[in-house]
Amino acid sequence: MKNNRLIVKVIEILFLFIITMPCYSNLQNNTIRPEIKLDTVKLSGKITDYRTNVHKPTSITLTIYQPISGNKKNIKAILNENRSFELQVETEISTSITYVNIEGNDYPLLIDLHTQKETILDIEYNKEGELLVNGNQLFTSFDIINTASNMTNMILSESDFHIKDLYLVSPDSCKTALEQEMDSRLYKYVTTNKDFSTFAKEYQTIAFKLFWITQMAFNIEQSMNTERQQRNNIKSIENIKIDKMFYSFLKELDLNNPLILLSPDLNKFIENLLFETSLKIPLIKDTPIDIWLSNVKYILSDIIGFDEGLFYDLLAANAYSIQMKNTKKPLNNKQRKNIREYFHGNDIEMMLFKQDDECLEVNQVVINRTPTVNKEELMSEIITKYKGNVVLVDFWATWCGSCLMAIDEFSTAKNRLKDKGVTFVYLTDETSPFRIWEQKIQGIGDEHYYLTTTEWNYIKDSFGFISIPCYLLYDQNGKLYKKFKGYPNANELEKSIRDLL
Repeated sequence: MKNNRLIVKVIEILFLFIITMPCYSNLQNNTIRPEIKLDTVKLSGKITDYRTNVHKPTSITLTIYQPISGNKKNIKAILNENRSFELQVETEISTSITYVNIEGNDYPLLIDLHTQKETILDIEYNKEGELLVNGNQLFTSFDIINTASNMTNMILSESDFHIKDLYLVSPDSCKTALEQEMDSRLYKYVTTNKDFSTFAKEYQTIAFKLFWITQMAFNIEQSMNTERQQRNNIKSIENIKIDKMFYSFLKELDLNNPLILLSPDLNKFIENLLFETSLKIPLIKDTPIDIWLSNVKYILSDIIGFDEGLFYDLLAANAYSIQMKNTKKPLNNKQRKNIREYFHGNDIEMMLFKQDDECLEVNQVVINRTPTVNKEELMSEIITKYKGNVVLVDFWATWCGSCLMAIDEFSTAKNRLKDKGVTFVYLTDETSPFRIWEQKIQGIGDEHYYLTTTEWNYIKDSFGFISIPCYLLYDQNGKLYKKFKGYPNANELEKSIRDLL
């Protein structure tokens, strides 16, 4: 778990920190089951700008994550001549809470959307540059304007906490320290903050908890053993073993509480839970859902505190969704039958079948053995294998939302370059949990390498890369043509490749 994981995540928080939440009659009442519903939500409003000598926004962008399919949608609206906007987007839940990004703003705005009514959001910049908002929102104006910045500050909070140091202590001490740091940040930025409404505090609490656990607590066994070996510079050091009770603190999350649907990390949390090595949860494959859930409940019930409820339906739905997203393969007839028999034609079934219909096949995946050369020669050795082709090297990780977005966005352009003499090579390291990596690359296709963290850091540093995603583009002779610090966009990347063909 590297420091740049937090940096990448903050960028996502600023622009992609989007959440879906339940519909219930009283938003302060956490006991009412949410209504998962395939429907549409609508947002309209106006931007009034009295500032002078500044570039005034010409567009807004709404980004929304879906709790069943795990899909993310970006919808951009250009302001009309009256500086008004209108957006409509399909959603998987009857009330959604999301962030709206305004061109030129440092932080997005927190808003709520409903299938039963149109949401109005009027935005004003006064002459002094202050931002004012009005509309039929559940949150206060202060909540709408300040939640994103508060979440970002909480994530980047300076403290004596260093996750890598915890890899050297016992698992129990590591778990205690993780919990204490999480509680400390929540107390500083949420509990004692008197400006946010009660509901905004509830939202930030559950959103941050799922973020923290997703980023810090999963794949802990591999991370601890890797760090111990690197610190001791030997391979024979005895490995740490984590058992499932390490995750007993998950009881405190109350995962059957519908407020978990507020978290933008819900799908990532579920994916990490399903693939956590120490839990040994089986893949769903062709197993009937009720039988699969019986096995899952046997593993999870004593660490999450219950064996019935919405969360288990979310696990089953996401198990299929993750399979489709990671492998880019549609459901088979047996799986479709299992879904029909368990969900009985409800909206979850419709969402899964809709995702199934949209599945696209990808190139065959090739898992390569890392060349047995020293780290100084490793990159050259990898590129030599593909000499004669243009080669695009993609540095990515399973936990990097920006990387996955870029891979998804570039997939159409990649298909256009198929059979054009272009090889796509993907590099990651041990911070990507191996089981999740094995699944995700099935939906990416092409050439893959799983490097040690030492190899990864050396290669990144040698090219001046600080964060991911980043890219190297080589010509047919194996000569470096261009490097990209960050994802440019699909058109620019495709043009650079075609310049070499």
